Amino acid sequence: FSVLPSATNFVLTRPAGVSAEDLFKHLQSNLIYVRYFPKVERIKDYLRISIGSQAEMEKVVQVIQEFLQ
Repeated sequence: FSVLPSATNFVLTRPAGVSAEDLFKHLQSNLIYVRYFPKVERIKDYLRISIGSQAEMEKVVQVIQEFLQ
């Protein structure tokens, strides 16, 4: 994944090897809600993931890892 520099409570990340849309749908199906901007040309391949608690972020990582397998 590539991640743009951020000084906020979210990261803007571009998944490697999978489409942002597919990962967005997978996260959503696991009740993890991130932002996806398919109509904004310059960030259509990115997901905006807000930072949550340690447990929430561990769950996000787990679900992404399962998706990539």
